[in-house]
Amino acid sequence: MTVGLQELGLDKPKLLGLYESMVRIRKFEEEVAGLYKKGKMPGFIHSYIGEEAIGSGVCANLRKDDYITSTHRAEGHCLAKGMTSRRVMAELLGKVDGSCKGRGGSMHLADSEFGMLGATGIVASLIPVAAGAALSAQVRRTDQVAAAFFGDGGVANGAFHESVNFAAIWNLPVVFVCENNWYSTATPFTSVAKNTDLASRAIGYGVTGVAVDGMDVVDVYGAARGAVLRARNGNGPTLLDCRTYRFLGHYIGDPDLRAKQEREEWLKKDPIARFADSLKNQGVASTVELARINDSLETEVKDAVDFAMASPYPPSEDALKDVFAEDRKSPGNAVPIAPGSRELTFRDAINEAMREEMKADPNVIIYGQGYMGQRGGPYQVGRGLQDIFGKERVRDAPISELAMAGVAAGAAMTGLRPIVEIQFIDFTTLAMDQLVNHAGKTHYMFAGQFKVPMVVRTTIGAFTYSGPHHSQSLEAWFMHSPGLKVIIPSTPYDAKGLL
Repeated sequence: MTVGLQELGLDKPKLLGLYESMVRIRKFEEEVAGLYKKGKMPGFIHSYIGEEAIGSGVCANLRKDDYITSTHRAEGHCLAKGMTSRRVMAELLGKVDGSCKGRGGSMHLADSEFGMLGATGIVASLIPVAAGAALSAQVRRTDQVAAAFFGDGGVANGAFHESVNFAAIWNLPVVFVCENNWYSTATPFTSVAKNTDLASRAIGYGVTGVAVDGMDVVDVYGAARGAVLRARNGNGPTLLDCRTYRFLGHYIGDPDLRAKQEREEWLKKDPIARFADSLKNQGVASTVELARINDSLETEVKDAVDFAMASPYPPSEDALKDVFAEDRKSPGNAVPIAPGSRELTFRDAINEAMREEMKADPNVIIYGQGYMGQRGGPYQVGRGLQDIFGKERVRDAPISELAMAGVAAGAAMTGLRPIVEIQFIDFTTLAMDQLVNHAGKTHYMFAGQFKVPMVVRTTIGAFTYSGPHHSQSLEAWFMHSPGLKVIIPSTPYDAKGLL
């Protein structure tokens, strides 16, 4: 333990809280593994056993209204953030009393009450959503913080790079937490990365990077404390490289072929046993006190199983419920204009729509390329908007279509109404995961807990002989994606009204 407990403000109640959090996760995961092996749990289960110190140490620094995004190994993060064992267990069993009414299962847990914005089965794909939640907090001028959990496999993904860059240039209050367990599924991290010192990669983005002993909950707590304070005080993002080890295979039932000696060495660093010894050696807690906590949590988890088993499955008539959120009535104050009463170009009609909505609703923001100054985007549809509404609400974004869409989704889930301009529909192919798997599915997948009121503006079709990468008509792809609405106006009147 590299920093004194007193210096970190860790008194006995907080220390026992960290221990309780880790033991709750361990006992919960052991129970889940047993249920799965008995064939009583559907889907896949990816155990968090061995990594409990990270979720517990990070979330102990977060408030209830702070945000997190997770991975396919989500139960630990959910419990550490405050979700009840009952709600998580019921969700894993696909029951109606689960946090997502049984729609999410183990890989798609979420709970709006606790700022848990979702888990995903797609590696790294919710990192931009966390950055979007941080953008929302920044624009709304709260002091909320977002934390994105992901594994070492995620750092090879473009979603990681684009999101960290976004967060850096916009100074967003987000903590990127890499749970570096040295294996991307069954692939050793050392075989797919030349630089395995992840903390050092932060330098390239101009953000703070910290290497953390992920098997030491106090080290995690201290590093996360600094990162959260930096974010909350407006000093931007931090990358935490939490070095850990999952004690079980990639999933329950995985033929784990990792070297026996390697596993045995890591088992000696068990974060719970290590912390228990430290608490006893420092006179913080006795063996009896810790045993009492263990017994209480074992009872809690057994109760969660009983609760979940007794909960019904969702009714079949709910299968198509929540595909779309209810339409929101615009607070716009524009006087309705009859079609044909005046002449406007498409460009001016769209400009008017955005200007009127931004005036009526402070949560509407716009970003794309070329919005700085007078240009107003690649087609000048945003001319003059930055002069009226400022650089916080009208922004230049990197050419990172994946992050542009994912950040918008996260911002929309947490209170903003972003309008994102992607120059040509051809470029939306780079953002398909965020648009189809997240923006479109979130409302349904998480049982209506989150709305995603975002708009993507783009151009389609042949345009001044621009070639195959600037002239496709791909709107039919999105028509087949649940949860997305596709609008193609044919007149300036429709362009303004529909936008």
